[in-house]
Amino acid sequence: MESSSLGNWRRTRRNVLAAGGLLAGAVLSQLGARKANAGNGHGNGGGGGGACFLRGTRLLTPSGERKVEELQIGDLVTTLRGEAKPITWIGRRVYRRSTDSKHPDGILPVRVAKGALGPDAPHCDLFISQQHALWVDGLFIKAMDLVNGSSVTVYSTAEHSEIEYLHVKLAQHDVIFAEGAPSETLLVHSGNVERFDNFAEYLRLFGEDAADEACCAPVAFGNGRERLMSRLRSAVSPLVDCRNEFDKARDRIAELAE
Repeated sequence: MESSSLGNWRRTRRNVLAAGGLLAGAVLSQLGARKANAGNGHGNGGGGGGACFLRGTRLLTPSGERKVEELQIGDLVTTLRGEAKPITWIGRRVYRRSTDSKHPDGILPVRVAKGALGPDAPHCDLFISQQHALWVDGLFIKAMDLVNGSSVTVYSTAEHSEIEYLHVKLAQHDVIFAEGAPSETLLVHSGNVERFDNFAEYLRLFGEDAADEACCAPVAFGNGRERLMSRLRSAVSPLVDCRNEFDKARDRIAELAE
C-alpha cells in the first residue's frame, strides 16, 4: 500500500513539474517570437529537422543488424510484422558547429537507455532526434514526449562538433527495429523532406508532386495544448484516473525507470 502511494505521489509530482515546464516554454516561445521570425536553418525550433536516427544506430535487417549509414536504397529492413521490405530512400542531415559555439537545444538527440521501453527494448542505448516516434504499447509517441530525466533523456553532444541524422523511407509508413526498439520509418508529408541535405535526390526519385503518406498508427500529442492536458490528466490520476492510452503509455515508461 505504501509503495502504491509513493508511486502515485511520484506520478503527480513528475507530471506537475512537466506541466510547469510546458507552460514556461510556451511563454518563452511567445516572447522570443518577436525577435525571430525566421530560424537559422539548423532546427532551433526543435526536433532536429524531423524524425531521424543518429549516425551509428543499428537497424534490424534479414541478415542481422546494420548501421543506418551503411544501408542503401533497395536494402531490406525487417518490420514489426516480420516482413522484409526494401528501403526506397534514405534522408540525411548534418549539423555542424564552430569550436566556440554549441549545438541548439532543439537538435540534440534523445538517449533512450537500454530496457527503457521494456525487456531488451532497446537492447542498448538508442539515440534519436527529438521528433522521432517510437512504437509504445501499439501507439506512436515522440521521443521528446517520453523524456523523464532518467531512462529517456536529452543527450549533451558538447564534445561533438558534428551531429548527423539519417532516416529510412519505405513504400509506406511502417515500424522497424532500431537497437531492438520498435521505431517509425520516415513519414513523408508536406515540407518535411526539404529539411534533409539530400532533398534533391528525393525530388529526382519521386518528383515534386509526391503525395503525403498516411501514418500507420495514432500519434500522441499533436500540439502543446494536448501535451499540457495530458500531463494534467496524469497528475490528477491518483484521485480521478481519466488518462487516455497515450498518457498511460508515457507514464508506464517513466514508472519503469523509477
